[in-house]
Amino acid sequence: MCRNIIMFMFLVIGLCVLGWLIQRSGAIPLVYKGIRGIELVQKMEANINNINGVHFSIKFKANSADGPIDGIIKFWGQRDGKMRLEVTSESASLNGTIIIADGQQILVYKPNEKLVVIAGKGQYQALLAELPGLGEMLYLLRQIFARGFEGVSADNLGTEQINGRQAYKVQVGYKTPADLTTELKNVTTIFWIDVESFLPQQLEIMVQKDGLTADALITATSDIITNQPIDPGTFIFEPPAGTKVRNIPE
Repeated sequence: MCRNIIMFMFLVIGLCVLGWLIQRSGAIPLVYKGIRGIELVQKMEANINNINGVHFSIKFKANSADGPIDGIIKFWGQRDGKMRLEVTSESASLNGTIIIADGQQILVYKPNEKLVVIAGKGQYQALLAELPGLGEMLYLLRQIFARGFEGVSADNLGTEQINGRQAYKVQVGYKTPADLTTELKNVTTIFWIDVESFLPQQLEIMVQKDGLTADALITATSDIITNQPIDPGTFIFEPPAGTKVRNIPE
């Protein structure tokens, strides 16, 4: 459970576009045009793994079987498995949603239903099913980063400007036998990897299955604050009076 939460956090970190970690005023980044795509994703993965704690905001836009959704997520996370997400969205079912993990269990607060749903070990996917559209996106992100990048196909498609910064555009495909069990065989991702920090500024996920296509685009909207102390109270949630509580059984 702890590893799953950690990988989800660093997914959301990778989902999460960390291009602002290095700011060099006036510096012109050196672009290695001949670098292979697999080298870029390996560098990205190594740099993400060096982060022990992080706080940032992202914007997301997704099309799924549940219809289009968009919004902003504020995220706090630590390597010990603790995390907090706060969702702002025009979708009534998602707006105000809070997700908190304390390393042992995860809860979802759904203000539109005045409901808290709590799940323990092994119930991560069932909990995300409580969040139409968004849960599907978060689950795929978790699977992508939990899998890692060994054996993937990765093509360096050149560079583009993302958020005013230059980034390598790398398309990653998953086609190994192991990807059948991680549910990634039909998934393609595009990472925009900062040419200076080798951390992702933007991530696009595309899923093709049963003749249908779903996609999500995730982009950072704030500075990324890393390896700084986070108030322990961030990972504690006291539901408002009158809130119902439902537990998902083990």
